[in-house]
Amino acid sequence: MPDNPDPKERGRTVIVQPDVQLKELSGASVGELVRLEFGEASALAIVMRQTGQSTVCAFLETKDKNREPFFLSVSMEDIVCMSYGTEWLLDLTFDANTYPGNNQYFDKHGVIHVGETAIAINLDRPPENIRLSAGAFDLKTFKTVDVHRRTYAPVTSWKIWHTAAAKHQANAKPLFVFAVS
Repeated sequence: MPDNPDPKERGRTVIVQPDVQLKELSGASVGELVRLEFGEASALAIVMRQTGQSTVCAFLETKDKNREPFFLSVSMEDIVCMSYGTEWLLDLTFDANTYPGNNQYFDKHGVIHVGETAIAINLDRPPENIRLSAGAFDLKTFKTVDVHRRTYAPVTSWKIWHTAAAKHQANAKPLFVFAVS
């Protein structure tokens, strides 16, 4: 099939996930789940903030052997990413460790903390020498929250699905799986 098919030929193209888009990272909305290049390797991230000059992402996964996952990073350049949109599903698994006041996981990167008004993820310091601190970030407001309080319960196992409907499809696989090791 040619690289630029004739518009009349598009009817023959099989579209598996029409809501996945290729776009410039600067055009991604806050809360979008994106896959992009980081350190010459694939990385899965959530767009946390857009400014006129940069994009702040929370990296959940990176194939870069020099960097552990779950960190914030700023992209000053406008790179192309694959966007899964903002309708992705965070599928939490509650277990015996999930109870309010369990401080055993308050600083473990990747752990989700569920509170009365926030769902926050623990992230590490960014790899660059920039002024972003480590901490827990609310996945609704993308602002820092204090999960040391007794009103938060840690979730040590969770998945991300492309959409809520994708979770229930036959032979479906999540985009990302996390479990405390």
